[in-house]
Amino acid sequence: MIHVIYRWQIVPGTESEFCAWWHEGTQSIRREQRGSLGSVLLRPHGTTSTFVGVARWQTKEAVEAFWKSAESRSNPYGDLVAVEILDEIDDLDVKVSVPSDP
Repeated sequence: MIHVIYRWQIVPGTESEFCAWWHEGTQSIRREQRGSLGSVLLRPHGTTSTFVGVARWQTKEAVEAFWKSAESRSNPYGDLVAVEILDEIDDLDVKVSVPSDP
């Protein structure tokens, strides 16, 4: 299992659009990309235009295959400023159910 950390710097004033772009794109990736295990979008406390995504993948090869196919998914709201791949060593997350949208 691996995690990929993405850090974006977004054009001020486009935060809502970026979040919608990320949400729709992540749902598409989960449906279409083999080995994708979802992602979470975060924003550092006290900032408005920096976002961090943490994606979980089965293998490094799966995420690299996605990257090869993802050129058309570029972010129109800012810049991807950093990417880091991390190997999962242990997972003590508490999994909770989130109610579906009505």
